[in-house]
Amino acid sequence: MPNTPTVLSLSPLPAMALQNFMQPYLGQRKVSIVAAVDHPPEQLGKLLNEADILLGDFTFNQLINADVISKLSKVKLIQQPSVGYQHIDIETCKQKNIPVANAAGANTLSVAEHTLMLALVLMKKTLYFHQQTSSGNWAQMDAF
Repeated sequence: MPNTPTVLSLSPLPAMALQNFMQPYLGQRKVSIVAAVDHPPEQLGKLLNEADILLGDFTFNQLINADVISKLSKVKLIQQPSVGYQHIDIETCKQKNIPVANAAGANTLSVAEHTLMLALVLMKKTLYFHQQTSSGNWAQMDAF
């Protein structure tokens, strides 16, 4: 029977939250999810050494630099759960033949919706009318 793969997360989310989020996608597959945040910082080296997959930090606070990558003795993939990957040393990953993936396009729809919303806010002078109403003025004639 094959060993259960270990996914080490460097994000600030605890393992229980990650497990709950990932469970619908895992189905019957057995995966051990470990969150670095659940362990003392001095154990990070051991956790990195035991990881099969490294899940990056979406806050970009935990760097995946050459020092971190050197401790990844058996990792098969670094998955960044966001679009940005500027905190990952891609060159060192290439040298160690560790593939790096991100969530390209993950927020495309949200960005488009936000852009349209802001355009409507500008066209309809929403901020101006909010400020006027908040200060006690009913500036409905200012729209004309």
